[in-house]
Amino acid sequence: MISPFNRFPTSAYLQALNYAHLRDYGLSPHLLIEKVLPWIYSSSFLQDPVRVKQTIEELENTPYPQSNEGYDKQLDALRSFDKTDKLHEIAHPTLLIAGEEDLYTPLYTAQRLHELLQNATLEILYQVGHMGHIERKHEVLNLITTWLLQK
Repeated sequence: MISPFNRFPTSAYLQALNYAHLRDYGLSPHLLIEKVLPWIYSSSFLQDPVRVKQTIEELENTPYPQSNEGYDKQLDALRSFDKTDKLHEIAHPTLLIAGEEDLYTPLYTAQRLHELLQNATLEILYQVGHMGHIERKHEVLNLITTWLLQK
């Protein structure tokens, strides 16, 4: 699990709701993307203008953008999601990967999940935000591959 949580943090919900409000008020897709990037990428990523520009362009030109209705329903589902009381039932090995600088699902959410799961491994990506699988793609793939090969 990348950027895991047992319950969606209130701060993340409010930020995502703010995004929806700005979208509904007609803020341009470019500005919406600029507003969300600091929540999901690390400081070091955001200091690289080439990567930021490339990311904005990729997000603006995605061939399959999420619909407004899909985003809103996803947000509703995340808000009501809380599996804390069921986690003790999971005995299978679980890999948790969390970014140290993740503002959306902060590191404490992964640490809490790690405490609640019987057989979890927590890997922390330092100087990485919510999008660790993009910021450090090869490191994340290596962590997953190594973990799977050990199981």
